[in-house]
Amino acid sequence: MKLYVTLFGETGVLIVDVATDKIIGKIKTAGSTTGITFSADGTRGYISDMGPSSAFMKTPLGEAVLFGNLIGPGLLGPGQIIVIDPATDAIVGEPIPTGPGPGISVWVPAL
Repeated sequence: MKLYVTLFGETGVLIVDVATDKIIGKIKTAGSTTGITFSADGTRGYISDMGPSSAFMKTPLGEAVLFGNLIGPGLLGPGQIIVIDPATDAIVGEPIPTGPGPGISVWVPAL
């Protein structure tokens, strides 16, 4: 089993092997990641990425700016959603463009 950890204020998503508690990989993103959600059947993961203009925000001050971008006017420009295949941790297709500051995604199963 794997655990995926977004790196707010950094780029990428860490992949952790929960049996060994070791980092086994990293999925590269263009900007700071805010969340990851998986489809109900587990065949797709969706990473919220604040876009390339957020990649340099690697300090506490930068993280404050990023948080402000999530809840404010979105001054850093557009973000994107990156689709991954959890079986291989490979990126699937091109990123899906979003407006500024994509937040944390939520999967809602059919009711």
